[in-house]
Amino acid sequence: MRPLVEKVLERALLGLEEKFASMPPGPQMGEVWQMKMLIGLLRRDWDDAASLRAEEIDRLSALLKRGAQLAPDELRGPLMVAVARAEAGRRNLRISALEATLDELRQAVIKLHVWLEEEGEADAQVLRRDLWAFLTEANRRRVIDVRPW
Repeated sequence: MRPLVEKVLERALLGLEEKFASMPPGPQMGEVWQMKMLIGLLRRDWDDAASLRAEEIDRLSALLKRGAQLAPDELRGPLMVAVARAEAGRRNLRISALEATLDELRQAVIKLHVWLEEEGEADAQVLRRDLWAFLTEANRRRVIDVRPW
């Protein structure tokens, strides 16, 4: 029987906590603390990895669809191709596949953003603000904030 990844991470974290608690002060204590924090972050993110990416795919796809409604024909096609590919790959929940889909959507977002920066229509500016709000939120969720004190 293969152990569950979250159980392996939990056991590794407990082992490092026990080792950390019994260590005398010194440089090795800092190394053990760093490993403990890394395993803690892995453990935290393990369960949410696929759902977080799937949610981002859905939200980026929705933003790109809105952009396609406003964009000129030469931009509309590439935006909708990226959305169609994302929708075609919805059932593949491997992290590498989700990341590949996000990469393709991000490339389409860059093209859309370039156009939005130059477009003066009110609807385009609302979409630009919504896009920036999503990107800010998505980046905030990925921040690794580890403070030793």
